[in-house]
Amino acid sequence: MGSPENRARHRYRFLKVLDSKGNPLQILTNIRNLAAWKICLLYRYRWTIEIVFRWIKRSLQVKSFVGYSATAVQRQLLMALIVYCLLVLYHSGQKRPFSPTQLLRELQIALAWLLYWAGYTQARLEAGLPPPKEMPKLEARQLALPKEVPCRVTLLQTT
Repeated sequence: MGSPENRARHRYRFLKVLDSKGNPLQILTNIRNLAAWKICLLYRYRWTIEIVFRWIKRSLQVKSFVGYSATAVQRQLLMALIVYCLLVLYHSGQKRPFSPTQLLRELQIALAWLLYWAGYTQARLEAGLPPPKEMPKLEARQLALPKEVPCRVTLLQTT
């Protein structure tokens, strides 16, 4: 394809086929190692493939891949699917609509609160104070932090 000065690097294959309604369809491809019927199936299911990729981008929030090898992409997609399934399980039984983004935010707040509370309890113990009797309940979108936080400042000396 192309003029003699600007010729394409790849060799192409031109297929003339009939679609499911009997209309003629022309397909130009650089896939040369597959049978024509397989290429026609790929063309037929192209929108299904696009929908799957759109779902991966929107629902699993995979915008880019960490690695580009087949193993790296598979692992990243599997991890995203596992997280999505855990979010669905966490949300089951709730009456509000399912929003993975909102659930991730709530889980991040809860995790930050738990880490803060663990550090707060440890700081009280190190300061010689009794541990808190119970952890205050975390209200949605609100962090009720204790008023006094005993802490120890450690200075690091660099040379």
